[in-house]
Amino acid sequence: MGKSSVEVRARIMFIGPITRAVGLTMNPHLLQGHLPPSHVRAGDVYEDARIIRIDGRSGLLLEVSSSPVHTPAYVKTSDATDEEGFKLEKKFKEGNVVRVRVLDFRQMEGLAICAVKASAFEESFFTHADVKPGMVVRGKVIKIEVDAAVIQFLGGLKALCPLQHMSEHSLAKPPKKFKVGVDLVFRVLGGKSKRIMVTHKRTLSDSMWTHAMRKEMEALNMNETWEVVKILEAAHLVGSKWVYTIKYKTDGIVDRYKAHLVAKGFNKKYGIDNLETFAHVAKMKTVRVLWL
Repeated sequence: MGKSSVEVRARIMFIGPITRAVGLTMNPHLLQGHLPPSHVRAGDVYEDARIIRIDGRSGLLLEVSSSPVHTPAYVKTSDATDEEGFKLEKKFKEGNVVRVRVLDFRQMEGLAICAVKASAFEESFFTHADVKPGMVVRGKVIKIEVDAAVIQFLGGLKALCPLQHMSEHSLAKPPKKFKVGVDLVFRVLGGKSKRIMVTHKRTLSDSMWTHAMRKEMEALNMNETWEVVKILEAAHLVGSKWVYTIKYKTDGIVDRYKAHLVAKGFNKKYGIDNLETFAHVAKMKTVRVLWL
């Protein structure tokens, strides 16, 4: 514990523009004008990290046995165990040795951010370079906004799930299951410019439906169902949507998943296009019946 009226050497880190509060550091590396060395990497697993201090509801301070020197580390309460409503003091004791996985390394503090919960070792760990469009990942909701949710994956990566990708239906606000701290499954839509976009739509997060949609698009393109043209200013667009059907065999076993891309006929307007019929595909069986 520090004593009052004792002179110490510190470096100014920031000055609050409004409060004028001054932020200081006594980190020896920063006092010398260089960043602390990093001896750990995100994703590394250490079997013998020692608990130095238990900070009540905040987390655990540990020492990771990295080489050539040990690295201080911190585990947040949410990364300490998969259980809910527990107390750190009952599950962990100072001096105990635990298995940890490095999630991140804070260069300024020279501090490793780790996890000791079982799921941290079971789930796939990846960095931004590993994220590919189409991959299915599990993430935790860490923030709810009006039109999106912020998702965090194992390793500290954050992604954005827009409101329209939280459910199959059009919603005015996030659904009830999107709560802070909840783990959900997502599919990566893209990750350009280090901004990862994900979807929680069942039809997109389920690989079987994705495969069905891909086959439908391939068939439509092969049959040259449409051609791309410029939109006229006076044109009335009806839009399109996906319709999903599960085909069953006679014995009740699932045969295949079928996805249809259809026009939104309910958007047609009287006197403009209400007499038009939109059909992307016409089967030969139907043509023969009409011909007869």
